[in-house]
Amino acid sequence: MKDGAALRVALAAALCATTGCIATPANGYEVRDRDQPIPFSGYHPYAGATVSVRAWDFTARRWEAIAPPVTTSETPIAEGWWEDPLYGWSAGRHVLHREYWEAGRCAGWRARVSGRTTVGGRSYGMYSMDLEKNAEGCTSENRNNDDWVRNCSAPESEIRTRDYADRARPLEVDFTPIPSPDASCTNLVFRWSHPRGEWSEVGATYSAGGSSRSMRCVTTSESRDTTYGRCTLTLGSVDAVRRTVEALRTSSANIQASARDEDCRRRLVARASETVRASRYDYSWSRWTGIHDQCAAPPEPEPEPDPRTHTLGCLCASAYDTVTATVSACIDVSGGSSAVITGAGFMCEYAENDVEAAIFELFDRRVDVNCVLDSISASGGSCSRPGTSSFVSIE
Repeated sequence: MKDGAALRVALAAALCATTGCIATPANGYEVRDRDQPIPFSGYHPYAGATVSVRAWDFTARRWEAIAPPVTTSETPIAEGWWEDPLYGWSAGRHVLHREYWEAGRCAGWRARVSGRTTVGGRSYGMYSMDLEKNAEGCTSENRNNDDWVRNCSAPESEIRTRDYADRARPLEVDFTPIPSPDASCTNLVFRWSHPRGEWSEVGATYSAGGSSRSMRCVTTSESRDTTYGRCTLTLGSVDAVRRTVEALRTSSANIQASARDEDCRRRLVARASETVRASRYDYSWSRWTGIHDQCAAPPEPEPEPDPRTHTLGCLCASAYDTVTATVSACIDVSGGSSAVITGAGFMCEYAENDVEAAIFELFDRRVDVNCVLDSISASGGSCSRPGTSSFVSIE
């Protein structure tokens, strides 16, 4: 240790050994409420020294005496218990006034108290026992003034009511481990829940692959004990959803969740990280499309009708039944071309559904050919002499 640092430690130890301590209320002392009387007592290395106990006024922002000064005992404590002489003192029990209490940001109250002593005409601040440091036997291991002050003390005592809380509780918002697509399969939805009335203003950020996106979170419903909601990760397309889902087959993602603690007097927010774990099975796109129909590829659209054709129907009675013949106006396929004949006339090749084939079929079924031609005419068309090639005019 450097000389300067060693000197500071030595001076601090000497000063602490001179000033004495507050044993109760120790730093970390708890009370039922603000009206509970608090005992003030401690030890001092000198007999007949003056001790004054004080509390911090949070309104006036200053230390104020809360009891008349007392003097330390003339009789030291039992010699076998402590290596240095110690003299006890007691300032009685006191209820701290309201100005000495500060509200915790969430709940409860806290107060600050300290001691002041006069030795040899000079005034010194006193140290306090620290409950946390002494919980594992610090005082038993440091049985002289210098070591105890260095290792087991605090500069003052903080007193708290048992319900004191100065920060938000650990976050109790539970997110589902696997998201689901929305109705259009263009965004991902993470559902959450929390105890009703205990949290509000739920928010979340989705982080994966080195980038982060804020999600839009809303409450969806409530039961007697639970509030339910969802956070939506906006992606904008089925392809973007697929890329995000399939990325989770090999790499995990994180949800940074937050919510306001409704038990707090002030607007305090708790935060926590939820992991969306990678899974080759859960994030297989074929599995997703099998579970979520909205993510499956839409069926192929029906082919557009060929604008180069026009269909006419005719209905003729035979001796046996009623027969429907269909006549199609076709493209010109003569000479290997497929140019559409525009205007009123269409060239129909000899085919299964052209005029001549229809006439032959009907003739075989003993249907009057003239009936067919009349039906064509009634449908807005006309047919010249039936033969290998026929002209059908569409009016």
